[in-house]
Amino acid sequence: MDMFGVIITEGHLVTNGTTRLFPGVDVAEQRAAYHAYEQDKIDGAEFWRRVGSSLPVADSERLLFDRFELDPAFHELAGCVRDRMDIAVLSNMPKDWKPLLLQFGIGEHLTHFFVSGEVRLWKPGREFFQYACDRMGVAAHRCTFVDDQRVNLATAAGLGMRTVWVDRPGQTGYPSDYRPNHRIGELAGLKRLLCSC
Repeated sequence: MDMFGVIITEGHLVTNGTTRLFPGVDVAEQRAAYHAYEQDKIDGAEFWRRVGSSLPVADSERLLFDRFELDPAFHELAGCVRDRMDIAVLSNMPKDWKPLLLQFGIGEHLTHFFVSGEVRLWKPGREFFQYACDRMGVAAHRCTFVDDQRVNLATAAGLGMRTVWVDRPGQTGYPSDYRPNHRIGELAGLKRLLCSC
């Protein structure tokens, strides 16, 4: 599963996150800073400086993460699939943010939490998906991948994974012609899909 846009309802960290908090810096500059940070090319202090925050790193992070909400259906979904399958997260984000996301109370439900900034692999790159499968010890065709970006789902499908697109109202994504196996509007739909099997 992806983190932002799937488990966390908001998928646009820059567009609806940092640019709303710090509107004085152009969105393109903020995106460039975010990509450098998630790829571990700069540290958190430099990222927050580049997006326009004069606050300490911890205060800037708290401002940003207070904007996000856990999908209310996540815990129920996790309880439903607990004895049937493992739940893993595969997310493009800075390694520093992993502990902040675990504060949402999701850790007890996750078998694995793969973060691009830690492993230095990124979606939609095939290598990140293969790395996750190898670490979990499972063949790709036995996995279901859930994401809000169809470009990531296309890569997962290329490896043989079943794909589920979380198409939340008002969210936009990177252009892609890929048609996923399933389309849902919220995680409650994923619960119906996975728990009815």
